[in-house]
Amino acid sequence: MEVAKWGGASGNRWRTTGDIKDTWTGMLDNIDPNDAYAQYVKPGGWNGSDDHVHPTRAGNMDYPDMLEVGNGGMTYDEYVVHFSLWAIAKAPIIGCVVTSIPKETLGILEPRSQSEARSYRLGIQGKKVRKYGDDLEVWAGRLTRHRKAVLLLNRGGGAARSAPVTAA
Repeated sequence: MEVAKWGGASGNRWRTTGDIKDTWTGMLDNIDPNDAYAQYVKPGGWNGSDDHVHPTRAGNMDYPDMLEVGNGGMTYDEYVVHFSLWAIAKAPIIGCVVTSIPKETLGILEPRSQSEARSYRLGIQGKKVRKYGDDLEVWAGRLTRHRKAVLLLNRGGGAARSAPVTAA
């Protein structure tokens, strides 16, 4: 029904994804539909799952469903990518029991900086900005003070790849 295209006229949050699965493909299956509707996000209108509310900004965050980091279905490296994609989408809500995950995995979830938290105020969801073939992607999102977060994603896994990416 593409509710993201019309949801802002009658509400402040709409669901863009189904329930996430704690697998590499399950995670990608949730970030892709959320990304497809990034252009409709603005302050007061958010892509989101129906059952997650940020404790300090109820109803004002975009979620391609919760983070699976720490639940055990992906590798450490896959969880790093998962967290990074959710951060670009401004959606890092934890969906695991933090007290029972390994210290190494907990390190993925630690806040990187205060400016990262302040970037949520902009109301701008990061998105995929370039694709190279089937496996390489560049994602970007605005931060405060005219800065951008950039993520290079190799969906193919395994072998290292290069992409012709510049700051511009």
